[in-house]
Amino acid sequence: MINKTKLCFFILVTFLISCSKDNPDVVNPPTVVEVKGKLLDNFNIDYSKPSYYTAIPLPKVEYNYRTFSDWHPPLEAVLVDYDNDGILDLVEGNSDPGYYSPELSKFIFLKGTMDNTFVSDEINSNKYTGLVHGRKGIVGDFNSDSYPDLVFTDQGKDFEPWPGGHVVLFTNNGNGTFTETRFDSKVGYYHSLASGDLDNDGDLDILVLAPRIGDSYILFNNGSSFDLIGLRYDDNGIENNVLFYNYINGNGQKNYFQYKYQTEIVDYDNDGYDDIFLAGHEFDEEGKETSPTVIVKGSSDGYHEILELPSIYPFGIVTDIDFFDLNSDGKLEIILTRSRIDEWYHDYFIQIMDGDSLLDVTYDYFDFGVNQGYSGVGRGWLFWVSIFEKDGEIILGSNDWATNIFWKFNQKFIRK
Repeated sequence: MINKTKLCFFILVTFLISCSKDNPDVVNPPTVVEVKGKLLDNFNIDYSKPSYYTAIPLPKVEYNYRTFSDWHPPLEAVLVDYDNDGILDLVEGNSDPGYYSPELSKFIFLKGTMDNTFVSDEINSNKYTGLVHGRKGIVGDFNSDSYPDLVFTDQGKDFEPWPGGHVVLFTNNGNGTFTETRFDSKVGYYHSLASGDLDNDGDLDILVLAPRIGDSYILFNNGSSFDLIGLRYDDNGIENNVLFYNYINGNGQKNYFQYKYQTEIVDYDNDGYDDIFLAGHEFDEEGKETSPTVIVKGSSDGYHEILELPSIYPFGIVTDIDFFDLNSDGKLEIILTRSRIDEWYHDYFIQIMDGDSLLDVTYDYFDFGVNQGYSGVGRGWLFWVSIFEKDGEIILGSNDWATNIFWKFNQKFIRK
């Protein structure tokens, strides 16, 4: 089990590094950290890249510090060598899934060891208030000091009246400790966040995404701190020449941030500007169209173009966004993990779109019927997948521990 985990991580990170080369224009020198140890072998992670390229899926190991469901690892957990000792550590918000505790738990910090185990970090453990319902964690060098910083988003209680949660930033002090910043002035039903250079000044900004109108915002990086800017809009649908909130077209006004639960920031077309991907509920439970999956295109003077991606009914819920250059044309194909709306959040469908034409090319890679199914009794949908290269083949696999669903690509994807 350890050898397989170790190999998978090595392959995955090799893919991440290869993708990071697609955008060579970086104003600041890249932060490259060599990570060693038995768990992952040697590899480099560039923390100056957008958060998609620094995400490492959790290995399936026996955690002994708390009882997880066997369904999936904690949604907001991150693997990162935060103490710079060459071995990956684990940080997560210690969410209380029952929401009944009178007091919130504390963030969990675990230090990795050379024998593939984690031990409690006595400096950071029991120090920071945990999350109610953590949804995503990201890693990046936000202050350009060569140390990875951590950001976590919290959706809050998942029942009426849905009071929401807030974002927590841990700035790495470089000595194994952190400075905590809580953006609790802005509360929302936050399900996702991603980092990228949204204002083209050479550092990482953060988009915080919520499905309700007016809750989403951007943390613009000014080097030593962040400016929190809400996503408002004027009569032309543009806020501060930075980002579309609404987009006016011949069919009237569409709100592209409503019903959105997933975001990634990637320069998918390799033009030197980071693009924003927004996805979530494309239909409601009755099948009525709500909000399409879109690309908000980056440019030299901001974001002035929105591209709608094709939807698939009844797989109208997007749970993950991934990228890989499947046809070797220098542009990343877009890979969406989907679940059903007619059987709410059940079954899965992996959609592939050509990165050049944005046409749906799913069945160029999948035989009809092999790419949809139920992800396990009582287990619902696939939360997320990973895609990487191994021995000349491309492997796409679920990071949901309960499913063990994998496809490999030589001439086409085949379910293993």
